Formats: sequence, C-alpha cells, structure tokens
Amino acid sequence: MPGLRACGRRWDIGSDDLVFPALGELLTRTAWLIALAVVLALHKDNFECNLGYLLQMYYIAMLVILSLHMLLDVIIIAISTRGSITNATPRKRLPIFLYLKIVIFVPEIVFTILGTIWAFDRNSECDGWVVMTVKGVTVLGWIILFGLFIGVIIIFDSSGGRTSNDPEDMEASSHSKRLWEMRCKVLCCCVGSDDNSRDAFNDIANLITQFFRGLDVVATDIAAGLMLIQMEQKRTPRHVAVEPPEASLPPIPGPGGDAALNDPPYPSPMDWMNVPLATHYMKFAMASYGWPLFMYGNLLCGACKLSNTCRCCSCIKQSEHVVEDNCCHCNTAAILKTTGIRQEDIIYASFFNRVFEIPFYVALDHEHQAVVIAIRGTLSLRDTLTDMTADSDHMDVEGVDDAQAHKGILQAARFILNTLNNLQLLHTAFRNHTGYRLVVTGHSLGAGAAAILSILLRPSYPNLACFSFAPPGWLLSLPLARYSEDFVCSVVLGDDIIPRLGMITMEKLKVQILKCVRDSQVPKYRILAGGVWYTFCGFPEVDDDPRPPATATDDSNLVSDFRRSYTEESNGMEQALEDAICTSARNQMTLTQLFMPGHVLYIDECIPAGSCWDTPLYQVAWARTEQLDNIIVSPKMLTDHMPDVIHKALVQLEEKGQGPRHRVVKVD
Repeated sequence: MPGLRACGRRWDIGSDDLVFPALGELLTRTAWLIALAVVLALHKDNFECNLGYLLQMYYIAMLVILSLHMLLDVIIIAISTRGSITNATPRKRLPIFLYLKIVIFVPEIVFTILGTIWAFDRNSECDGWVVMTVKGVTVLGWIILFGLFIGVIIIFDSSGGRTSNDPEDMEASSHSKRLWEMRCKVLCCCVGSDDNSRDAFNDIANLITQFFRGLDVVATDIAAGLMLIQMEQKRTPRHVAVEPPEASLPPIPGPGGDAALNDPPYPSPMDWMNVPLATHYMKFAMASYGWPLFMYGNLLCGACKLSNTCRCCSCIKQSEHVVEDNCCHCNTAAILKTTGIRQEDIIYASFFNRVFEIPFYVALDHEHQAVVIAIRGTLSLRDTLTDMTADSDHMDVEGVDDAQAHKGILQAARFILNTLNNLQLLHTAFRNHTGYRLVVTGHSLGAGAAAILSILLRPSYPNLACFSFAPPGWLLSLPLARYSEDFVCSVVLGDDIIPRLGMITMEKLKVQILKCVRDSQVPKYRILAGGVWYTFCGFPEVDDDPRPPATATDDSNLVSDFRRSYTEESNGMEQALEDAICTSARNQMTLTQLFMPGHVLYIDECIPAGSCWDTPLYQVAWARTEQLDNIIVSPKMLTDHMPDVIHKALVQLEEKGQGPRHRVVKVD
C-alpha cells in the first residue's frame, strides 16, 4: 500500500508484493540454468549438426539471460522486503529494476523463438537427448512468458492513470463504478443480459465503488490486514457468556446507540424450535443443492448411490412437476436420497436459475406431517449476484413499521411466491393432506429467502414454521426481525461469516483492517507467511508484532487514536483511516441496519478438535441477532458455513440429547 506505480500508471499490486513471485521465478530459473549448463557441458561436442550453430548460440545466450534474470530477482526480493505496508519509501527504486527485467525479456523472447524453431525442426540431425532438452526448455520458456502475460493482465488497473484518493472526487467515482460494472459483466458473461442482471450489475458496482472509494489498497493489503486482525483476536481469546433461560437479557443498544431500540425481556422460543427438528429439516435444506452437494458428501460412492434413483434419458419425456433438472434427474435423485422421501412425495421441484430466481422444491414430510418448501443456497454466479444486490427494499407487513429487507433476496422470495400461487402448489398439497403444517427451510441464500417467504406467507398460513440455516446477517430490519421471532428459527454455527456479514459490519471490518495495517511495522511478506503458517500449525504465544490489541470496533477510540497519530505522520493511510471511521459512523446513523431473522440457535465449540481428523464437541445456546455483530477472522469463518458441517454439529447435539438450556449474553 499504495499500489505500485510504474510505466506512468498505478498497478493492482504493491511494491512489497514481489517477494514470493520473484522467489518463485528465481527457483524456477535456477533449475532452468542448471539443466542448460549440464546439457551444455555433457554435449558440447554434439553441435556439429544441422543448425547446430543456432543451438550453441541459444545455449550461451540463455545462460546469460537466465543469470541476469536471477541477479535482478535477488535484487527485487531484497528491495521488496524493506519497509512496512505503509512505509514504501525504502522500496522507491524498485521500478528501475522492473524496467531492466522488461528490457531483458525482449532478447529472451527472441531466443525462445529461435530455440523453438531449432528444436521442432524435423531436419535436425543432432543428438536426441539434446533435442529433447531444448524442447523442454523452450516449452518451459513459453509457459513462463504466458504466465507473465496473464499476471500483467490480472494486476493491470484500467483506471491507473486516474486514481484519486479523494472520496469526493465524483469523476473518479463514476469511472470506478463503470469499471466495476464492466468487470462484473465480464466475470459473469454466462449469466446473460436480461433486466434483472443489468440491475444487479449496477447495484453491485455502486456497492463496491462506495466501499472502496478513497482507498489506495491492493488485494494483499486486505489479506494482510485480515491476518493481523486474526492474530489480535487470538491474543484476546473469544468467549461466549451465557446465562440461564429464565434470566432476562440486558438491554441491547440498537444501531448508533438508539435507546428506542432496546427491547423488553427476551421472549421464549416456540416448542418446535429444538435441535431434533432442526436436524431433521437441515436434511431438506441440504437436499435443495441437488447432486453437487450429495457427491461432495459421498466422494467415493456418491455416483453408485444416485444411479439407483436416477432416471436416464428422462429428458425425452419431461416430468410435469420437475423443471430444469438434467437428463437423468440427478438433482431429484439427490433430494430423494438425502431426505429419505419417496418420488411421489415431491410435489414440485424447480432447478431453474437466473438472477433473483433461485431453485426450490415442495415436498411432503409424512414423518412430521408437514408440507416442506426447501430453497437452495448460493451455487452459481447468478446466485452470487442475488446475494450482492444488498440494498434494502420496503415490505408491506401489517403491524410492522419500517419493514425493510435485502433487495435481491426479497425479489427471489417473491419469485417463489408467484410460482407457488400461479401453480397453486400449496393449495393442492393441503387439499390432499389436511392437518399438515407448512415448513419453510433453506441454507445461506436459501435461508434468507425462506425467512422472507415465510413473512409473505404467514397471513395465509399463520401456523407455518421456518428453519433458517446460516442466514445472511444483512436481511431484515430490526422490527421485521422481531416480528419473525414467532415463526422463524435461525441456526448459526461458530465463526460463520455470512450471518455476521452486512454493510455496517463490513465498514467496521474495513476500519479494523486499515488500523491494523497502519499500526503494523512488520513487512507484508512476513505477515502473509506467518498467517499461512499459523493457519495450519497454530498460533504462538507471542507473535512478532508487539502491538497491543486494538479495539477497532469502537469508533470513538479510533477517532482519538487517529488524532493522536495524525500529528506524527500525515499520509494517505491516515486520511483513508479517517474517512473510513467517518463513513462507518455515518452509516451506523443513516443506514437502516438489517439483521438475521427470528430466534437464533447459536452452536459453538466447547472443546476444539485435536486434529484435522477429529470432530470438535459443540454446545448450543439461544442468542439474539444483534449479539452476532462482530466478524471473527479465522479459517472456520468459511467452513462453519458449509451445510454438511452444520448438519454434523446438529447430529452430534441430537445424539447427546443436548438442547439450548442457556441464552447467549455476549459473543466476543
């Protein structure tokens, strides 16, 4: 940080990011040099053949070029390790040596072409071993050059000549928005260009532009900041404070400290909100992912298990109640295998997937006398666009003021509702199965859609129940989240990032990252290497960065800390940190903060796993959505979101007969 400036423009790479790429190139070219030197020494008398002079010229020239490259790599590594993330002054001469490497690449390309011509010339009469060596060397040379070309494309910043650190620069912001919109379209080129996709591209581009406006950071700066936050969180161990359910929870301040949002004593969850029933309907939520998740959970014998249920060549005669499944109905087969229901129990299954239109199925659960709607989570780029359309949109809910919901997920829920109504699926199901109850479930994106769909359906089905597994944290406004407590049970596991993710928490995380990066004096390569090492081998008692733990989520402390440090060193990082703090505080006051739905069944490790092959021991407690408002940076922030991991935790709790006997007071 900031981005490297060379050739008159900014690049999406820092001057301290070249340690590992240069080291990798150095090792590759060293092996390359040794191979050429050995062949030249052993076969120096075998150049008396057709075009042999080209071979000898090629060997000598490549030895010289490789030696120069290796020398420059050593210099680049030495310079790139200097300074810290924010102190780039010791690395200011790095572009000079990059220019020298560019100059050396010109003759390397020329001699690689000559070597290719000679090696693949069928008229060559030289020793076969020499010919094969040159072929291998030239192929390796083209691979390196191609990799370099791809790397340049990746780090190329098309706005490099117009970068502005001023968050009020509207021209730069407009250009950045167009750039991000173009990147979304290129990345999601297979998604299509319908109206929903165009709206999603525009909303996502605006979201990313607002988040990164005024920041001159590269991807590795963010990665290093996350690792520093992880180290600080490890130095201050997290604990879950719980109290008996009969005790009343302390008042919880709302966004921006608004005392009006403090609630009365904690309401009691419904009787059906229990671990055994959650475990049962987690299977329905997992089944909505179809054959990909089934195969992931059954790597060795998944295909054999599905083969008994698949219907080969069913595309010749399409089923009326199964839409957009593949030719062998593998997704439908996975539903049957995962849930244990019968083919005739599937009332309707749609695997049609577009932006704001997600797959779901309706099935009968005779074991618990329920009609189940299971909605699939994120499994495609189209689903990701739905996730990232994160503006809030109004909902008309009787008796609820300020009913706001995640725009993209709300549109997905309305799509499912329209399908249910147009095909009269629920009317038909309950007409044939009187006395059954409606249950809506889903995981991740599907969990959010299930919660919103339940709100939309509740006027018609007041006794419905919803199990929302790992729902998005940025989903419902607080009054709407309170309204859903009577019929929605959310299940959250450990460090899962998705239920903690939202506009407010992301702004807080940005402030934490900037503060950690600013305060750290450790070179970036050591932070990244240490982070990888700690991930696999555990954290030491004392790390290399002797800074005291930061309280980055406290904006008042950050402001005073900023004022104290700004007088010591005025630079772009300080300005970016000040802007981030102000933006975070302003958003907390102005944005309608969204939360998870319903009661939260929070599962956490009480005894961590001893090794990668062991299973941790879990405990479970009730929590409120506001209490999971801090992103925990750890390797499990992603794995704890996986549906199979959540299911295993629920199965363990059910087998041991454990239920939520306590309520969470604070998770920190």
